[in-house]
Amino acid sequence: MIVRIPIELKQRWESAVNKDKWLRDICNFRRGSDQPFIRFQSLIFKMFNRTIKNPYNDLIPYTFALDFTCQNRTKPRFMHIDLGLTRDSAGISCCYVDYYVNPFSNFFGNYKPFIKFDFVAKISATHGGEIIISDIESMVYNLSKRGFNFSLITFDRFQSASTIQNLRANGFIVDILSLDRTSHRVIVDFEKGSKENYVRRDPTEGQHMIAWQTFKDVIIEGRIECPFYEPVKKELEAAEFTNEKVEGIKGISLDAIESMAGSVFNLINNTRYVSEDPMERMIGALKDTFYN
Repeated sequence: MIVRIPIELKQRWESAVNKDKWLRDICNFRRGSDQPFIRFQSLIFKMFNRTIKNPYNDLIPYTFALDFTCQNRTKPRFMHIDLGLTRDSAGISCCYVDYYVNPFSNFFGNYKPFIKFDFVAKISATHGGEIIISDIESMVYNLSKRGFNFSLITFDRFQSASTIQNLRANGFIVDILSLDRTSHRVIVDFEKGSKENYVRRDPTEGQHMIAWQTFKDVIIEGRIECPFYEPVKKELEAAEFTNEKVEGIKGISLDAIESMAGSVFNLINNTRYVSEDPMERMIGALKDTFYN
């Protein structure tokens, strides 16, 4: 697209430090975020595995492909469910540690988890209705029957209290996690956690953006992979930092990537950063060398 700048504004255009902001403020034209959550498009491209189809069925809400089953069943899963403010949409995702990798290519450095997503789903209510939370609860039971071993599931809204109570009654470890203002980490702790839910809440000590920052760090370090899903791509391209929050430009909701950020945050907080298994460290190092 060619944007024609009036000759009388040429000098102001040439001296503008932030050209995107100048175009938006002076010409009422916006080609992207002023403060993008992920600045380089190549990082967004790299995180997708285009050889794997996302198993969530967009045509039939709350369902998955018939042949979708859990791979690597021994690996614990982490899930975060984001319910939109108006309950007209929701984001759900599930991830696990595939192997350990050194993002700085130093064999003796810290080995961090390489995070793989089984699926990402963005659910939209039909015909101006609302998301049916009981159907989301049914999705969790459905995934469990498909072999998923959930270590921790979190919701971002207290209005899902009845669903949380039902899931807990069926043996799932479930708690609340807010990404708008993250006040605590949810840690699975069978010794010091609450007797009813086996979790403890460690304060973030004022780091209210820590969940989003953790998600961003994982993307920048190339430690994430998920099936290609168009809503995730659009949301990452539209996400920006505004007033100590991450929001979408042009009214785009960020349900899918907010769910991903919560899932990643839960995984990181409940996984050791340094692999203690020498063989797993070696495999991670070999994969790191191969892909780099």
